[in-house]
Amino acid sequence: MAITLKLREEMGHLVVRFDDQTVKTALDKIPAIERLQADPFTNGQVLTAALGGNEMLKRLADDSDNLILLDCDEPADAFAWEFATLPDRQFLCVKAGMLRTVPRKNQTSEALRETSEVSTLNFIALAADPLVDEGGNAREGYRLDLDNEMRSIRETLQNSGKNLEAKRIPPTREELYKALRKGPAILHLSCHGNVVSTEYGPMALLALEKNDGSMDPFLGSDLMNTRRGILRMVVLSACKTATGTEANLARALALNGVPMTVGMQGSIDDRLSDDFATALYDSLFQGFTFGEALQQARQNIARNIEDVGLPVGYVSANGWSEAFPIQQGMPSVGGLGKPGGAALGGEIQPPRPLLGRNLELHQIARHFAQGRKVITVAGTGGMGKTALAATFAERFAWMWARGVRGYSFANEVNAVNFRLALMRALFGEEGAQKGAGLSENLQREEILRAAHEWNGLWLFDNYESIIQGIQEGQPEAEAIHKLIADLANGDAAMLLTSREQPAGLRNELLFPEGSHALQGLSETAGMKMFFEHSVKAKENPKTHIQFAISIQRAAQGHPLAIALLAGEYDVSAVTMDAFLKDWQSELANARRLGLAGHHVTFAAAFERSYSHLPAHLQQALCALSIFTFPFFAQAWSVVNGQSSLDDETLTMARQALSELTRRSLLEVDATYNDDTPATYRFQPADGEPAKRLRRVRRLACKAWIS
Repeated sequence: MAITLKLREEMGHLVVRFDDQTVKTALDKIPAIERLQADPFTNGQVLTAALGGNEMLKRLADDSDNLILLDCDEPADAFAWEFATLPDRQFLCVKAGMLRTVPRKNQTSEALRETSEVSTLNFIALAADPLVDEGGNAREGYRLDLDNEMRSIRETLQNSGKNLEAKRIPPTREELYKALRKGPAILHLSCHGNVVSTEYGPMALLALEKNDGSMDPFLGSDLMNTRRGILRMVVLSACKTATGTEANLARALALNGVPMTVGMQGSIDDRLSDDFATALYDSLFQGFTFGEALQQARQNIARNIEDVGLPVGYVSANGWSEAFPIQQGMPSVGGLGKPGGAALGGEIQPPRPLLGRNLELHQIARHFAQGRKVITVAGTGGMGKTALAATFAERFAWMWARGVRGYSFANEVNAVNFRLALMRALFGEEGAQKGAGLSENLQREEILRAAHEWNGLWLFDNYESIIQGIQEGQPEAEAIHKLIADLANGDAAMLLTSREQPAGLRNELLFPEGSHALQGLSETAGMKMFFEHSVKAKENPKTHIQFAISIQRAAQGHPLAIALLAGEYDVSAVTMDAFLKDWQSELANARRLGLAGHHVTFAAAFERSYSHLPAHLQQALCALSIFTFPFFAQAWSVVNGQSSLDDETLTMARQALSELTRRSLLEVDATYNDDTPATYRFQPADGEPAKRLRRVRRLACKAWIS
């Protein structure tokens, strides 16, 4: 039988009663959470003494459940009891289970009884990390690692052997309310949390999102409005959701009838969220009681002593003694990926993370939310248009019932293949194969008819290939453009990327507005990008901060130029002070070719990197430029005139490709299961400087091959 401690505030003292024992402690002697986190093993012993000290520990040693139940009034509930420690530098809540109880309501027992009768339990996950604050300013600081947390939870649920259906919903209040109308559920909320002052007193606040990625302050009281009996358990993976009295959202939910709730009584390190959540759910679904599962979860984060006591578990009286009622079965966890479906293809993949573009993501989402149908992201080569569009598609695919379908014109302009890709999206593989036998006109008619009823977003990347093809009189480009124009006339939603501006489609919006060209990364984002690409800088980050800022300024924030300079810096023996010494003259050389703006910075960075390559790598890069599509390392045999590669030569080829990749002259397109590179490709940066360098490479290749 668990030990129940009754904690009450009486005339400036905390009074703890259990069995025939009474312990009094002056309230001002009980340390605040800040002191506990600063020195948990010293200050935490004060809490253990206040909870009954040695007499309480004797009872605990004889308790078969190894569980402490805290029955607190509101003043007593405000203290961080989970930070109680023992003389052997062990946390009490790790040695034993520790839960806080609230009075049982009839609805609570009915809810648990109903749960055991439900064949399939819903697991609802909502993960929010707004792009901009309430004032519309970009939030470019620390970002929550939501995807990693969701992956960890998905793996845990997949192995649970329980009959549950898990789904990650879009991070809006409307989607949350919709999901909670479907029946008995566990709710996992992962977001920023805080306590705010209102005219009704302090309240817990969760930072959800509006449909454009901006912040939507969601008060804890709003969550209380859901119909009783729906929520069986709530885990608030958000800071300050079990803090204080009136603002204690976890406790309020428990008082409102949720049988089990978990909140955080301070700011928890996001990196621990997945460790905590996976241990909690794994233990719970293996048949542990709530107290045991929470104890296991705390053990999983015990290496971070300042965070062990942050999770707080609330349970209705007597609701701690049984395992969570859920039936055996086959879990369905496929819905825990990003909300919505984004089928983009290998050439349109978002970087992880996308740096410095939160404001642009929000602005594009806002335009679509306000009814815009066609948006063209314009900018010079290597500026990150594809990265921005791909990230948008993945993050906001849920805005369209049929998600997003992507197609890139980077490697080919082929009208037949393009129509086949559209038919796959609209009719599926079998329907596309049937449509392949139709005439061009009939294919167009079928595509336009189906597209009119298809509620999705088309993402067309590298559209400048189509515009340039039209200018050169290419029939393939003209046919593709006519079909896309007809789709636009039919009110289809589209997102395009292009170096040429505009595409000339109905109701087209050129983005960004005003500048009509995507600008370079900010100083902070550019600095982070340099660190992403420079091994040397990461080894000594403090000494490289100012240098990274200098690189960002020299490259005017051009992402690919920053990556090229980072790669060149890593392989050079030049000091930081001397690295940019000749940069202005290199820019001047690029300007003499008639280049301007970001074309100049990219051309200068590429020229520097290319000119510093050893001769054999220059030749290799020249030869490989014949591949406009991703290629395997075995392509080395083609450019060297060999019928095949032996193991030794293939190893040398991979080493050379690795060197080119390290310098950002190539990028890894795909990897094998062991994360080794499978295919490589060139960056699709075909602005004027890249065109000039390609011509030079082709001439060099011809001379070399001949």
